[in-house]
Amino acid sequence: MKFLLSQPNLDHDEFKEIKKIYNRQWLINGPVVKKFENNFKNKFNYKNATTVSSCTAGLELVLKSLDLKPKSEIIISSFNFISSGLVTLQQNLKPVFIDLKKNSFDICLDSLKKKINKNTGAIIVTHFNGYLQPINPIKKILKKYPKIKLIEDAAHVLGATDENKTYVGQKSYAAVFSFGPTKMITSAGMGGMVVSREKKLISNINELKSYGMSKSSYDRKKNAKSWVYEIKKLGNNYRMTEIQAAVGITQLKKLNYFINKRNILIKEYEKFLKNIKKINFQYSNFTTNRSVIYFVIILKNQLVRDSLAEYLREKNVGISVHWDPPLSNHYLFKKFSKKSDITNSILLAKKLITLPLHTKMTTKDVKQICKVIKNFFHEQN
Repeated sequence: MKFLLSQPNLDHDEFKEIKKIYNRQWLINGPVVKKFENNFKNKFNYKNATTVSSCTAGLELVLKSLDLKPKSEIIISSFNFISSGLVTLQQNLKPVFIDLKKNSFDICLDSLKKKINKNTGAIIVTHFNGYLQPINPIKKILKKYPKIKLIEDAAHVLGATDENKTYVGQKSYAAVFSFGPTKMITSAGMGGMVVSREKKLISNINELKSYGMSKSSYDRKKNAKSWVYEIKKLGNNYRMTEIQAAVGITQLKKLNYFINKRNILIKEYEKFLKNIKKINFQYSNFTTNRSVIYFVIILKNQLVRDSLAEYLREKNVGISVHWDPPLSNHYLFKKFSKKSDITNSILLAKKLITLPLHTKMTTKDVKQICKVIKNFFHEQN
């Protein structure tokens, strides 16, 4: 039997809504997109929200809207996906990498303090796999620096709450979510959402994501001269389609089920693996309600990790690693960091494996995967 690493959960509910779109005349950035934005905003009590084509696009548009001086510094975690680094370089800004705490997924606050200077324009905090970074302590640090914007890459944490039971994204300048195929909900493959307390930011992004048009084609359609528009900004095409939004609306209704189902599977994993001394689990002091999309285990060292990864693949268990090497060690970013500054990120990345976790799995599947892992360690002794 083959165990998939991840699998989106789409059924007749989503397909039913997709069919409705084909009976309408509008296919992109129209009424269904607006409904998705409103539903999302209301569910989590965000003040403003706008859809984008991906989380990466959202991060790019937030940075672009800051209108920072060229080569301004953007502080990002070394343990990271590529998005925050790419959009920083694309906006002609300089990435500055900070480390994690030792044996932890939490960013090191001392490392952050050392990197803040007069050139710092923003901090992009990337939350990892359903657990939140220490946003409240970071905000305390930033009280001394009111011009520095705090941006959250919330691709992995839809529905998660912090130690004060506050939803992710409610305390920062902006937060960006992902609806990719492996995330907690998907909008038919790709898509994202930007939320912010700043109405001006969201208005600006609405223009930038539609080529820089002063009004979108849907907003102009009732005008006598609906073809008239003005390009005021250098934008791009980062709009969401009506089909994506229809799927997103339906998936959002299932969010609580998706989170709860994953938590049931995680508890099964932990129950069967807790007695293996060479395995540790992800943990956070800054999360009340987690929203985990992957099941990540921490091994003793890289040798054990690589051997287990090969063994699992041979047994048809889908695995991955998030993320090795750290972003700062990729060719494109090496010149922006020193290994001595990111040692904890490097060491942690070499010990990780991501195991299958999705809502189409059963507890029986988890038990079988854990049996394979136990057999591996038994054979090693």
